[in-house]
Amino acid sequence: MNIKRLVLGPLSTNCYILEDTDERTCIVIDPAAEAEKILKETVDRGIKIEKILLTHTHFDHFGALSELQEKADAQVCVGRYDRAGLNLPELNLSSLNFFSSNSCLVYNKDVRELSDGDEITAGDIRLLVIETPGHTPGGVCFISYTESCIFSGDTVFAGSIGRTDFPGGSYSAIIQSMNRVLSYDETYQIFPGHGASTTVAQEKICNPYFIR
Repeated sequence: MNIKRLVLGPLSTNCYILEDTDERTCIVIDPAAEAEKILKETVDRGIKIEKILLTHTHFDHFGALSELQEKADAQVCVGRYDRAGLNLPELNLSSLNFFSSNSCLVYNKDVRELSDGDEITAGDIRLLVIETPGHTPGGVCFISYTESCIFSGDTVFAGSIGRTDFPGGSYSAIIQSMNRVLSYDETYQIFPGHGASTTVAQEKICNPYFIR
């Protein structure tokens, strides 16, 4: 599996393209903004977007969803307890008008709701879903056992965790979720929703929010 990171949108959100080079298919995680850049990456490489995954439904993680889904005709997947955030600007924070271009963001099309333990596949790519509430009620992370990596959204960052002062946030929940993420083998690489990648080992040593 080839992993491509794009940093998109006004909040520098990480969008990941996971490519099965043999099957020429891919999964997009968190289409934050700038759909044309995501599409260009896939078109230039001759790969088809099969699935679009959301780690959570804050506006800065799905700003390009509508355009990308329409042009790629891909299945959209989101945590079951975050489904409402696609339709309610007060939950996805777009109603706060951080940036006028993102005001009142709504996505009304069909989605697959994800639960803990679900598996997502595309070609030979296999991802395990784990529910990691705290930043939002229905946040999820995606685990690749074959690549020993975790796509953590805004649950765990290098040296920090996601904010919990937005609607549906819970500090106690995100601490539990962080400890779940960091229960994986220390060699696992963590690809967060913002900022640089890190490892389970590094976060156990340096992250001030980690509780042994």
